[in-house]
Amino acid sequence: MALAKLKGLAGVHLVIVRYNQYHVFGNEWVYNRADIDRAKVVWARDMGDSKNAELIRYFPHRRVWLAEPDLAPPRFSPYPVPKSELGRVGGLLVETSKGSFNPFAGSSTQTRNSTASRVLPHS
Repeated sequence: MALAKLKGLAGVHLVIVRYNQYHVFGNEWVYNRADIDRAKVVWARDMGDSKNAELIRYFPHRRVWLAEPDLAPPRFSPYPVPKSELGRVGGLLVETSKGSFNPFAGSSTQTRNSTASRVLPHS
């Protein structure tokens, strides 16, 4: 359901998937198309703030999301880009846009007052 909703949104997306310590590894969320750079949605496992920041820098024009499928209920939210990491990846700015959603909920559910992060190169 999450992938279908992301594909329905404008733009391209990067989803960082954070599993908890009790994750059943047969329930994998991270699958990508062969041509990752051109995919509408790119999925990646959470690698910690520093490595995630590198990944976000590699995909500077994507909206960045955090999926936490092992929570009850599962959570999907804008990825919180740490300000300390932004400085390390080359002076990036975070642009936000209204209208995030909960892809785990029914088709009409909208999340209010939340934003999706998109990291853009500083000019």
